[in-house]
Amino acid sequence: MAIYAVTYTIQDEQGRSTTREVLFDVADESALLTDAATFATSLQAMTKSGIQSYTYRRSVDVSNAPGAGSNIDAGATFRFNSALPIDPTVKVPDPVEAIKDGQGGIDLLDLIVTTWFASYQPGSARVNINNPTQPTSMAAGTLDK
Repeated sequence: MAIYAVTYTIQDEQGRSTTREVLFDVADESALLTDAATFATSLQAMTKSGIQSYTYRRSVDVSNAPGAGSNIDAGATFRFNSALPIDPTVKVPDPVEAIKDGQGGIDLLDLIVTTWFASYQPGSARVNINNPTQPTSMAAGTLDK
């Protein structure tokens, strides 16, 4: 069994939206899709507002211990080239020393960085939540101040 969180987006006549989250404990994703659709139908029957959509996610515990001296206040920003008219960015908290170039930036040719970027190619990872796209290359990596 797996626990999935499903967020239902509900909109009223004036165009205002709200969300409600429901947890489902199901055997697999296929069962989740069936149960989430059934729940949407029953929820719609209870409200005058309209169910607009629902999204689902599954949390997977990876249990990585924090490194000594780690601090998520520090970070790095990676800027990507893509098909979008803007350059999407991704922030990584508390980058390891091995990827820093010693000049306030990130060594984009470092094996750790290139391996991380390769996870976007040709995988399912995307950048830019508003217009999900696959980055074509890294443009820059800088340390946040």
